[in-house]
Amino acid sequence: MRQDVLVYIAGPVNATLGHTVKENVQDAIDVHLEGLRRGIPSFCPHLVTPFVLPDYEAGRITYEDLLAYDFAVLSRCTHILLMPRWTESPGAVREETFAKRHELKVIHNWSEV
Repeated sequence: MRQDVLVYIAGPVNATLGHTVKENVQDAIDVHLEGLRRGIPSFCPHLVTPFVLPDYEAGRITYEDLLAYDFAVLSRCTHILLMPRWTESPGAVREETFAKRHELKVIHNWSEV
């Protein structure tokens, strides 16, 4: 496993444009697993979705709380991988802006690492 990089995976979670939350989470897991197979460590925020969704829906965690957490992790990463359809996600758009502002390398596939 590489020690010189940590890649943040950004893409849609919420159901948009005909894709369900489950489909979006599975797409992100597939991207995450591809990184693992290549020996590239990554953080995939989609992996926590099933665990935080009940608290989010109940109002115990806000959208801004979740993004603050994501930004805290993203600030420790070297790269951000923008998944297909990332522009459909307001959160991913904000993560991309944050990454550029903090001079992380912006990529769209694992071969760019």
